[in-house]
Amino acid sequence: MSSSSSSPDFHLSKSFFVSESPIRALCVSGTDLHLGSQQPPFLVSMNMETGERTDVGQNNISGQVTSLMTVDSTSYLVGSLDTHIRLFKSSSQALQISGHQGGVISLTPSSTSPNEFFSGSWDGTCRHWNLQGESLDVMEGHENGVTCVHHPCGALVTGSSGENEGGQVVNSKMRVWRQSDNGKWSIVQTFSPHTQSIRDIQLPLGGLLGPLSPVISVGNDGSTCMVDIMEGGKVVKGVVQRLQYEKGYLLTASTVPKDDGGEYDVTVGNVDGEVVVWGLGEEKVKQVMQFPGTVWKVTCWGSKVVTGCNDGYIRIFSRDLKEIAGEDEVAEFAKQGTDYLRKIRGGPSKEDVEKYDLWDTRVPCTQGDKTVKVFNKGGQAWAAQWDAISEAWVLIGEVTGTDENRGKINGVEYDHVLPIEHEVAGGGLRTLQIGYNNGENPFVVAQKFIDEHQMDQNDLSQVADYITKRTGAKTEVPTIDMTQDGMNGDTTMADMFGAGASNPPGSLGAAVQQPPAVVFETIPIKSVTIYGAGEDKVGKAVDKVKEGKVSESDGLILDDLARVIKDSSRYHASTIDEGWYALLLSLLNSATSPETTFPVIDLFRLAILHPSASKQSPSFWCDVVDKIVGLMEAVPASNVAVRMLGLRVWCNLSKIRQFYDSPLFSDQARIGRLCSVAMECVGSGNKNVRASAVMLVMDLAYVVHVSPKGETGASIGSALLDVVLVCLQDADVENRRRGLLAVGTMVLAGGKDLREAIVTEIKNSRAETETEEKEVLKAAGK
Repeated sequence: MSSSSSSPDFHLSKSFFVSESPIRALCVSGTDLHLGSQQPPFLVSMNMETGERTDVGQNNISGQVTSLMTVDSTSYLVGSLDTHIRLFKSSSQALQISGHQGGVISLTPSSTSPNEFFSGSWDGTCRHWNLQGESLDVMEGHENGVTCVHHPCGALVTGSSGENEGGQVVNSKMRVWRQSDNGKWSIVQTFSPHTQSIRDIQLPLGGLLGPLSPVISVGNDGSTCMVDIMEGGKVVKGVVQRLQYEKGYLLTASTVPKDDGGEYDVTVGNVDGEVVVWGLGEEKVKQVMQFPGTVWKVTCWGSKVVTGCNDGYIRIFSRDLKEIAGEDEVAEFAKQGTDYLRKIRGGPSKEDVEKYDLWDTRVPCTQGDKTVKVFNKGGQAWAAQWDAISEAWVLIGEVTGTDENRGKINGVEYDHVLPIEHEVAGGGLRTLQIGYNNGENPFVVAQKFIDEHQMDQNDLSQVADYITKRTGAKTEVPTIDMTQDGMNGDTTMADMFGAGASNPPGSLGAAVQQPPAVVFETIPIKSVTIYGAGEDKVGKAVDKVKEGKVSESDGLILDDLARVIKDSSRYHASTIDEGWYALLLSLLNSATSPETTFPVIDLFRLAILHPSASKQSPSFWCDVVDKIVGLMEAVPASNVAVRMLGLRVWCNLSKIRQFYDSPLFSDQARIGRLCSVAMECVGSGNKNVRASAVMLVMDLAYVVHVSPKGETGASIGSALLDVVLVCLQDADVENRRRGLLAVGTMVLAGGKDLREAIVTEIKNSRAETETEEKEVLKAAGK
């Protein structure tokens, strides 16, 4: 590249809108860019020269794509939060690789064998594979999420996201592994270049610098570390350069060549929407490019930089002045970045912060693993994520005031983009969007919206009221009271205007041929509910079991089991021996009374939460649950402990997705017995038994919805129907709401037999659950 056409800085060259959701992963094959998205379509391929895109066939992908790896000019690997790795050739899936128990967040090729690769996962392991899908080794002992890279000298380098300790993330570590002659990997050295989670590890220029190449890591502490792994292939040297950038967590790293002499720049993307460019050996930032959203992934295409952003755009940057985008496009990108920076730096108001739950008085989450919630911590808004294994809230970071409703309509960004559904002539629905900016008059915005969509002028106050209730806007003129139909922020235009409303003559809606798919706020159920509380009391359960006839050696095993279960923060590194599970089943089979039975069931409940549970065969767990269901059938309704804990064992088993297509869930007779017992428990006079039964109903409905095999959904759905309908008659409002969520989830899963049955039940139910009722009726087409 000649000096007359080059620049020391990168400039926007091309931008392509690809997805309505964040772009989380990228890899390049020639001129083709493969990208992973947070929402369907999860996988897209695009030609970076023409912008032509293809939604890749992906019927089996059920979770966001978080990692991608180029194999050759036509093949690439896909890692997803659904725990699987998939090999794609062009647009077709050639192989599915299973083994991880958590989402796959890192993929890296072997630097010494083109037929092999490595993967890192949220299950705390790094795995070594060949491209035929065979597992070659498993590297355990990491602190939760794992990112990895294979060094040209033969060393494997892994980084961990850290552990939860007192609500803070600590102990993120980098490890260097060496492979022995028998093919197994062992640790050479462990050290901590970052004080918070390690988010990405990369090789400069993809490893082209050879065995003396450093590795580059970035983390939540805002630092970029250059780590010199090997000298002469033997000595670990550690960090040789640290580049510190305090503005936001760093999520992704890449390198881009400066010239043909092996020189390169380091590029990193952060949560505040910046791509920061560092020069090798320099301590000052060379360039900062501001984006209109978090930058999840940065990679290079030759000497160009390619980025994936939270706003769903792919952007390409070049130093070649001949390749700069048009003035309007460059100016719009700059304006979007400035506006975004202004918003996130503002932060929530003092009044908003005071509405959040206090961090110091936080309570356990009941909404499922990975739930995110905002707390008032010392007068500041902090986001935290629920970790089901450790039963604790883990701080993510301070909230910077972004609004989840922010978005674009026809390329124009608004503080709030609100969906509205409106009935069209002929009975269909059209989905419209209102854009609203903080400080605007809702009536002015509503009038513009009505004029644009040729709606009745009488609808003005209703549209303005809808904006007000969804955004907290302050109106400058009085509004008509429109609360009779529950104008609560979840209202659709059909709710506002009545079931018989239609568009006036000439309405744009009359031309709509196929209304878009309806998106629901409350359904389907997003995850299973598990029962993890009680690890601190596991010793008492063991002591209770020992009161029976337990040998001294078995007593020692139970003590070891209690120790492992209690230390939940180390589940990623500890194991429960297969013989320990077998001992519990033996004790369960030999129990002679409820007093000696329920402590064993409680130990099973907790032992299932350990990752080792998924390594036991489905037939083993079939023996366990058949015994437990038999005990639940045999004891009287007054025996609260056996029934409640038995239900909770089933809830906890439903977290292991690999069992969904096994006889544990697909055998209709087994599920039928369980649902018969659950039916009795739904009507129990004990609220804890009743709540446990309803939670099981929700978990089984979730299994129906995500089950990989049709027979599982069919066997559970038919047995669960009667139990669900009884839940809708529960006197407890929360249990009724949970029953509705289960019904709606099953309907969306294709349970056509439910459609007529639920309409009568819901219309007869009480009004306290009206949001869920409306969504379920909508899902049923009523």
